[in-house]
Amino acid sequence: MDQDSEQRAPMGAFEVQQRLGLSKKRADILMSRPDFPTPLASLSRGRVWAAADIEEWIRVHRPHLATEAAITAERKEAPPLDHEGREAALAEAIQVRLAPAMQNGNLTVEEISQLAARVAVEVLVDEV
Repeated sequence: MDQDSEQRAPMGAFEVQQRLGLSKKRADILMSRPDFPTPLASLSRGRVWAAADIEEWIRVHRPHLATEAAITAERKEAPPLDHEGREAALAEAIQVRLAPAMQNGNLTVEEISQLAARVAVEVLVDEV
């Protein structure tokens, strides 16, 4: 699926939860906030949002996740890393992704821990 199709695609609550990397309970809290995008529809199975609206909200309210998506896409096109390359990539990923999150001060300790764990897993297991 190309990037334009992904931006037009609908996202249900589960996809939003996965994209944010949060527990169901924490995602439900965020999705209930007044600044969260208005759903396109409320269906019998739940609410549905436009992916572009969710990505814009992430860009404004969780910029580290927007950066994370860009880095992940870039890394998929990169050649495999050796051990030293993995260590350097992990250090860079932590610096790039966690520094803005820490500066914003709008993340819980749990969210920062989850992000750090995801960064480590993505960088160190990406080549397996």
